Amino acid sequence: MDLSWLITATWVGLSVQCMAMIIDELWFHRRRGLPRWEVWGHPVDGLVFMLPVSLAAYTQPNPILIKLFVVLSIVSSLCVTKDEWIHTDLCSAGEQWLHSILFLIHAPLLIAIGTLWAFNWGDQSGLIYLPPLIAGILTIQLFYWMHKTASKH
Repeated sequence: MDLSWLITATWVGLSVQCMAMIIDELWFHRRRGLPRWEVWGHPVDGLVFMLPVSLAAYTQPNPILIKLFVVLSIVSSLCVTKDEWIHTDLCSAGEQWLHSILFLIHAPLLIAIGTLWAFNWGDQSGLIYLPPLIAGILTIQLFYWMHKTASKH
């Protein structure tokens, strides 16, 4: 089965996700600032996304690991929406719309990553680069916002 089209689609989706996160981080978050719970919430979202991605990037699929991937992907997809009920008071309509784009793309990206992994296309797709990239992004977010909120006190 030729899944090369899915590799391209996955990286395009990841690029869209990354651009939306950059806009959210550099425009919306810096404009309004983040409360402490949100400073910790974003790295948690990244970590919970990194778990199924790491599983796909660094293991060989088998029935048990595929089930674990599905469970971790569902948890990740639910986790990223955890703050939206609070965001209704904090965020502008533009930021909420951007969040909806991020939510819409989250689960399909995990499905694509899981499909590439399950059909042993993980090596060809470059999945091994995703966990360090995600770890770098969540580390930068955490340290930037911890420094920013600490300097307010």
